[in-house]
Amino acid sequence: MLVTDAVKSPTFAHHESFHLRYGWLKKAYNQILKDDRIFSQDDATVKLGVGKNMVRAIRFWGMANKIITTSGAGKNTTMIPTDMGRKIFDDKDGYDPYLEKPDTLWLLHWLLFAPPCKIPVWWIIINEFPATNIKIDNLTESVMSRITNIPEWKTPSPKSIKKDIDVFIHTYTTRQDKLSMEDYLDCPFRQLHLVKQSSREMMRFVFGNKYGLSPLMAAFACLDFIDKAKITSKSISVSRLVTEAGSVGNIFKMGENDLADLLREASDHSNLIKMDNVNGNQTLMFDSAHDTSMDILKMIYKKPTKSKQNVEVLIR
Repeated sequence: MLVTDAVKSPTFAHHESFHLRYGWLKKAYNQILKDDRIFSQDDATVKLGVGKNMVRAIRFWGMANKIITTSGAGKNTTMIPTDMGRKIFDDKDGYDPYLEKPDTLWLLHWLLFAPPCKIPVWWIIINEFPATNIKIDNLTESVMSRITNIPEWKTPSPKSIKKDIDVFIHTYTTRQDKLSMEDYLDCPFRQLHLVKQSSREMMRFVFGNKYGLSPLMAAFACLDFIDKAKITSKSISVSRLVTEAGSVGNIFKMGENDLADLLREASDHSNLIKMDNVNGNQTLMFDSAHDTSMDILKMIYKKPTKSKQNVEVLIR
């Protein structure tokens, strides 16, 4: 997947230099249900309980995570919840309104990068930098060079690129070995342990098994990638799922064997997908990528009953 396929309307530094805070997505969802023009109202700072710049940041992160979106145009523009926003944050039937399950953080992380992605700088960093260790000072120049070579995009200022990079680092990293509750509340994505800032100059991607990522959530992300990449076949090699830009392997930072193990475990507990060896390649087989992904998402958040305890095995 090309960055121009994943990012249709590139924006830069629209987060107002604020990384996502715990509770912001739920707040964005709740407030637009009360007032679909809340983010343009003069009293938005009072209703949201934050400063003016944070109002814009909450709106941005709500849209970037695909929890809310715009409807209409010009003076008739309003904000509405997305289908996924309702699925996650609805007070009555939402899967996990208060982000109590680790799987939900992986889901939101996936949604952030899935097309249409609104943060091209982040998409480039996580998909197009193969090195495990990255020198932070070189990122601005490298990303700027990449974006300058995309003729369809208006080139942003280096300052905007630098802001996006700084917020990426603050969103995913902590230099402490163990997260405190304050770190988690400051930004829940740090719990994913995807990026480690080893010093002020260096950061590295953390590959391998992922804390809180269930086999079924890994399967959902793979099927959602297949759906959004418009792959029409009913099978795909795990190799493609970890190497193609925009794939689960890049977004979750996983190798082929790690992802294959999760998919095999998911297939052991669901007849919606199957793992097979095709011409020496570990291969995921399915019927409809979109329909199957939605069915698997329901399985992940299905409340256990006395007669069906097997779901608990899949959410570890």
